[in-house]
Amino acid sequence: MGERPLMLELPAMDALTRAFSELGVSNDSRVVLYTIGTGVAPTARAYLTLDAMGLGARASLLDGGFPVWQSESRPVSTDVPTATKGKLEACPQSDVIANVDYVRDSIRKPGVTIVDARLPAFYHRRADTQRPARRPHPRRFEYHFQYARR
Repeated sequence: MGERPLMLELPAMDALTRAFSELGVSNDSRVVLYTIGTGVAPTARAYLTLDAMGLGARASLLDGGFPVWQSESRPVSTDVPTATKGKLEACPQSDVIANVDYVRDSIRKPGVTIVDARLPAFYHRRADTQRPARRPHPRRFEYHFQYARR
């Protein structure tokens, strides 16, 4: 997809549309995302991506993820179904992703709050983690404390 300046920047909408349609996603699909452990970030990122594509109302996160599904003795399978290419036309949502210009221009505006949801180790620059980027006066939200375990 070419070199991108930011590691977490979304790919181009046409690339996302191709990738999700190859997985069988169509505009009328219901997409349920789930975690396989306690790492919710990749699953949340997939949801955010679908939302940015205009599919947020058709996407859900499985409450409790796969561990709860299994603990409740719900059916599972090792079969991998063949995906039929979906018919997908993205409807990009400009209010889902904030780019650097928006953050820079809005950082001190009333009604705009910057929230840092990184783990405390990244926020406090512990030596055993990657050095985080500077943060523009955020409020902290430690999502790992908010993730309810059953």
